This record gives sequence, structure tokens and C-alpha cells, in this order.
Amino acid sequence: MSFLGGHAIKDLRTSRPPSVSNCMLEVLNQHLEASIAGGGGGGHDPVNLGKGYDRIPGRGFGGISGPQTCTWTYYDPWGKPYFSMEGACP
Repeated sequence: MSFLGGHAIKDLRTSRPPSVSNCMLEVLNQHLEASIAGGGGGGHDPVNLGKGYDRIPGRGFGGISGPQTCTWTYYDPWGKPYFSMEGACP
């Protein structure tokens, strides 16, 4: 069985870890394609990024600054959604 941040990868499909570090989001996105949506609070522009690799959470995108939260949806090699996590917007 494979683990990520102390959680079995197969369990990420049904339950989310209580907190996700920016490092975990970034490393996952180096290996799995992800789409990102969210943000838009506090007068900031919302984020809506299609599938892609090598995004860095917490760096600011589209006018976002500060701790905005986005949903990172990761995809299997065939392009089907694998699991989603909440974390910092890129």
C-alpha cells in the first residue's frame, strides 16, 4: 500500500486529510496532473485553472495574495478525476 503524508493514497478518494501542506500539493502536482478552482474571497480574483503540472501553491495568481483556499483535483494517467484536496491557491 502507498502512503502520502501518513494517509493511504486509496483513502484520499473517499476522505480528505485534515490539513494539506503546500509542499504536499506541489509534489503531487509534479507527478499528477491537477486542475485548480476557488479563491475569489475578499475582493480577490477567483482561480480557475485547467489541468496542468508544476503549479506552486501560495505564490499568488490572478491577483490573489494572502491565504486563499482552492480545490486541487488530481487526475489519473487516463484523465479521470482521482481525488481532490483543499489547499492554498497557486
